[in-house]
Amino acid sequence: MAEKSEVPSAGEVKWTFDASRSEYQAALDDCDRILAQEPDFAGCYYNKGNIYMQLKLWPEAIKAYTQAIKLHVDYAEAYYNRGVAYILSGDYASGIPDLSRAGEMGLYKAYNLIKRYRDKAATEVE
Repeated sequence: MAEKSEVPSAGEVKWTFDASRSEYQAALDDCDRILAQEPDFAGCYYNKGNIYMQLKLWPEAIKAYTQAIKLHVDYAEAYYNRGVAYILSGDYASGIPDLSRAGEMGLYKAYNLIKRYRDKAATEVE
């Protein structure tokens, strides 16, 4: 596992679940136990965000990704996922800048989502 001040590798942070709600809750509880001991572990906040995304709890996912970004300002995957969470919650104007930031950091697939949702973001602002 990565040190607490290091952004974990993609293999360490990508959890795929085909789980019941209780299994998601158990995973969240595990994250909380880890964070109680390692409060600066950005990867754990990222994982919490991923779990909340699976549960379609967009505000909680956004909060978790935001905390991961606070701990590691160059966490491209967290920017990308937070942008997706904003978009899924209907907040296109907040999602587009996060996707743009992720693209600038090398996650070029973010640009495809920007193209798809930028018109909706523009109408939000008007």
